[in-house]
Order: sequence, then structure tokens, then C-alpha cells
Amino acid sequence: MTDHAVYTEIDIERAKLLPVFEAARAVRDEDVPRFRDEGTCVLGAGIAIYYRAPRQRKPSIRVIVDAPFQGNVGSARACERALKLLRNSGVDAFWHDGRMD
Repeated sequence: MTDHAVYTEIDIERAKLLPVFEAARAVRDEDVPRFRDEGTCVLGAGIAIYYRAPRQRKPSIRVIVDAPFQGNVGSARACERALKLLRNSGVDAFWHDGRMD
């Protein structure tokens, strides 16, 4: 299905990733004023990981850093540094463009 790592709740707890997710959100918040809302209006966009919830067989996409705007272009630009921080921390994260509204 994917070339990305699939995380479970246990993986996230063991690796203590929640503080890394919070740091990425803080970086996104710092960068938001430098960008503007542009691009296609989408729902559910953001920086994501593949996540397999308890009692689930197949992984799904879980957004860990929400897009700051409705437009996918401005949101992706505002989240670039946050995505880099996550990847440098060893998190196999990627940009998810969401669904067109």
C-alpha cells in the first residue's frame, strides 16, 4: 500500500513523539504570518503519518499538524519547516493535500 512507516499508538508512545508533534505545530504557528491563503480549497490537509488504530487491520492517514489555511498551496508552504523538523526527528511524515471541497 505504501512505502511509508505505519505507526501505532504504542509506537508513538514508545518513541515519545507527541512532544515532537507539538514542536512541529509551534513551528507551523510561527511561519503562518509569512504566508497567505491560496490554492484550492480543501478539507483535511496537513502533515500526516500512516497510522493503524487499535483493532484496525489497515492503516489510514492521520494528520498530526493541521493545515493553517483552507487553500492547499499556502498551507503547504506554511508547513514546510514543520515537515522538515519532523523528518529530521525521524518521523516518516508527509504532506497530505486533503480532499477538494
